[in-house]
Amino acid sequence: MTIQNIQEFLHRVRERISLKHGEVSSQTELVLWSMVKLTEEVWELAEQINKWRGRQDERKGDFEMQDLEKELADVILAAILMGDELGIDVSDAIQKKTAIVKQRREE
Repeated sequence: MTIQNIQEFLHRVRERISLKHGEVSSQTELVLWSMVKLTEEVWELAEQINKWRGRQDERKGDFEMQDLEKELADVILAAILMGDELGIDVSDAIQKKTAIVKQRREE
């Protein structure tokens, strides 16, 4: 699956959410909502990493790799969605950043 496919999927998801909950009034509000969602997903990923490390409250259940994978995917999807809301070509941004990292490693 390409980033473009993911963006198209997220557009369809956003349309369904808009139909259910109403349209967001401004781009600023949409970006802030995306940031809140990304923060929530990072927190859930952190909880799974704590379980993986054996440092989670036992009342929250046992570690399952599929839960960690799901939360990591949620973070990636939320980041792509926020980039899209900001008008960033996420695929291009990743290519540029990869080139920077590659250049640093060669120095």
